Amino acid sequence: MKYSINRTFLVFLFLLLLLLLDRTLFLLNFSFQYIDSDQMTFWQAANDYMKGIFHEPYFYGQNYNFMIEAFFAVPFLRLGIPLSYALPIVTSLLSLFPFIIFACVLYRKSYIIESFIFLAIPLTLPIEYEILTSISRGFVTGLFASGFLVFCLLRPQKKSSFAIFGSLSALSYILNPNSLVFIFPFGVYLWMKNYRTFHFYLLSLAASLPFLIIQFFSRQFYY
Repeated sequence: MKYSINRTFLVFLFLLLLLLLDRTLFLLNFSFQYIDSDQMTFWQAANDYMKGIFHEPYFYGQNYNFMIEAFFAVPFLRLGIPLSYALPIVTSLLSLFPFIIFACVLYRKSYIIESFIFLAIPLTLPIEYEILTSISRGFVTGLFASGFLVFCLLRPQKKSSFAIFGSLSALSYILNPNSLVFIFPFGVYLWMKNYRTFHFYLLSLAASLPFLIIQFFSRQFYY
């Protein structure tokens, strides 16, 4: 089926702007208004990172949960944006990233309807999803990293896709295991395409090892 480029782009742009507007309104009416102790810990981490201070690998006081959101908030703090705004903005952008990058890549590859669906998904989820994905607690970092998996989906039988899958899967998982909701279906799809290919297993495993090593030594810090 052929689509008018102008018409489909307008629909795509409308859905994207609607998604950003929806999250902006939620930030203004909820995330900028309310905080808890976990978010204040992220505030402290962001202040420390801005000064070049790194006390420990994970969330202060526990042996898991890299505080990636605090690290990404540093440029916002440099611009003078308050912590109470910078962290929720970063968390929201990270949570929306997988849907937006999937939609953009699919649209450029002429998967028009599929790109619309990815932009519409966050708009159709319940309000609890917006709550969980706008508070800085490390919930969204794994999902953010797994968004890049779209590049191996488009070329499932390329050796480079095997390496991308292995590295991003390991990175996403060590950031937060909830990324399995993306990793598992990708893994099944790639396996079905390449289960007879030795390089699929070899390159996927080899690419995952650096991130697994990072996790191992991060855990050793606490021993």
